[in-house]
Amino acid sequence: MLQVVTDEDSYKIAVEFVDGCDLSKRMDMKAISDSEGAHMMYQVLLGLEYLHEKNIVHRNITTKSVVVMPVKCIGDPATVKVTDLSLASYFPHGEGLTRQIGHVNYRAPEMIKNERYN
Repeated sequence: MLQVVTDEDSYKIAVEFVDGCDLSKRMDMKAISDSEGAHMMYQVLLGLEYLHEKNIVHRNITTKSVVVMPVKCIGDPATVKVTDLSLASYFPHGEGLTRQIGHVNYRAPEMIKNERYN
């Protein structure tokens, strides 16, 4: 995320261009080892942590919203980026969200239980 611009009615999020394929396509092309998967998951969690520090919740994290960037050198670990902030929401610190949104297979337990989430 490069910048957030706000006005009275909305937030606009500027993000970097990311060249690669989404994680679901990458998983179809070649098996992902446990260590590679753990490294990718760590990067996804860092990306979500960054958004949460900015009081932004993604709301639709799936394998299609994670892009695997091309590896520059054989043996280098893959770099992944969290993308598709189309359903993202800003939430003030200390408050939570209640609206059910995003793919049902990837919803947080709080959403399934109809509890506030952030």
